[in-house]
Amino acid sequence: MIISRKILVGIAIFTVMIVGTFYVLKTPKLQIQISSFEECAEAGYPILESYPEQCVTPDGRTFTRDLSASEIPNDVLEHISGKSDLIVVHQPKPLSTISSPLTVRGEARGYWFFEGDFPIMLVDWDGRIIAESFASFVQNPEDPQLTWMTEEFVQYEGVLTFEDPSWEDDFSKRGVLVLQKDNPSGLSENDDALEIPILFAPMN
Repeated sequence: MIISRKILVGIAIFTVMIVGTFYVLKTPKLQIQISSFEECAEAGYPILESYPEQCVTPDGRTFTRDLSASEIPNDVLEHISGKSDLIVVHQPKPLSTISSPLTVRGEARGYWFFEGDFPIMLVDWDGRIIAESFASFVQNPEDPQLTWMTEEFVQYEGVLTFEDPSWEDDFSKRGVLVLQKDNPSGLSENDDALEIPILFAPMN
């Protein structure tokens, strides 16, 4: 009887070990903290057939592969570089695949703003405006005294909500994010803008 109990206990322990090992082997990916396209791809999650590629985690988060400078057309790089002393966009990256709502983040000189804001818009390949909003000055917690009333770079953030435009081919999946310098004077010589080409995510 004692031997039988020892056998039963041994079987129970062995079963628990097997189940535990199976669980660990089946779920390691869920324990990985995913924060980039590379980490998502290395974890073996699905990669969508988009340009650039997108990787989707089981909880629905999407990560887009950053294009290298060699993959972005020279005229786009030149335009962005030419505005880099006035305004910089950190999100979205040029030619990244976007969906609604789109969060726009970056830094701009204080005189790009007026009353702490400047206009942003999204246009499709035909130049049709599909979303308009404002990007607003974001206070830097490390420098609470700094406001948008400066000639230095300050942070901004804005959100654009839109309906995905329809298309018939890959060419028309392109659009442009426009970040306009606020120009309360209305004088054309004070107009300026940064244009970031983007790609619309395929519709479901």
